[in-house]
Amino acid sequence: MEDLIFRVDGGVGYIILDREKKLNAQSPEMTLSIAKELRLWQEESNIDRVMIKSSHQRAFCAGADLGYFFKMIQEEDLEKIELFCENEYRLVQQIYHYPKPFEAVIDGLVMGGGVGLAFHGSSVTAAHNFSFAMPEVKIGFFPDVAAVYFLKDLPFNMGKFLAFTGEVIGPLDAYELGLVNQLTFCSQEQPPLKSKYRLIEKLCEGTSFSKIYHRFSQSNDSYIQAVKQRIDRYSFKSMELALAHYHYAQDRSFDEVIEREIKMAKDLIHTPDFKEGIRAFCSKRVPLFSKNLLSL
Repeated sequence: MEDLIFRVDGGVGYIILDREKKLNAQSPEMTLSIAKELRLWQEESNIDRVMIKSSHQRAFCAGADLGYFFKMIQEEDLEKIELFCENEYRLVQQIYHYPKPFEAVIDGLVMGGGVGLAFHGSSVTAAHNFSFAMPEVKIGFFPDVAAVYFLKDLPFNMGKFLAFTGEVIGPLDAYELGLVNQLTFCSQEQPPLKSKYRLIEKLCEGTSFSKIYHRFSQSNDSYIQAVKQRIDRYSFKSMELALAHYHYAQDRSFDEVIEREIKMAKDLIHTPDFKEGIRAFCSKRVPLFSKNLLSL
């Protein structure tokens, strides 16, 4: 189909994301097409493994197509966004349980739904231009596609930090933290955030968002101060939910996380913060979220 290239060569089934103008943003049609092709390839004896990658270096996948979400909000057809999310999560579940090796080669932006496509298979190889983020709190949503299932295993509370702040990290930090299995390049440089790991670990202790937020507010570290300024523009309800979802995943199975996310998405899609977040993103303005400061 348009936006996707499926190819089989040398025992490898290639899924190539090819929607460069939209940074490979995941459309409903792309989700269904990948799921269908994976089902077919599962039964093909001439396919030993699957590899997913991008046709260009700008992005592997920048997440769900928020333009589609905006259109559905304008048309008051939120059920189609619900269906999109459920199909997206089911595809992630399909990748996680896929019986053949599923390898991701990633470069450029990998955010949101792109994380779901890349990080639940058997291996992840990152190029020098790669950047990772789960930025859903910026649009009044939550870190979905079962990202918390692997973020919970990152050291120094970095998974928790990434889940509720939506911060971006590059390939060196991703490799250092165990997010990616290998890099396509060699570097003698230290990961940019490595000197902050212990500080972040201390600041992000516990399950209370209000206490973590206050620690960030009181920190004199310039990086943490900058993060605090950024998250003040995000949905506080989403950040609280992100933290709760992260802790829910600690002792849950992958499938339990997916089922919870399907229910969470159906609820959040109808909230004012989500609608405002999508409208603001597509209008390129700062969102006006309904902040809940009662517990802060």
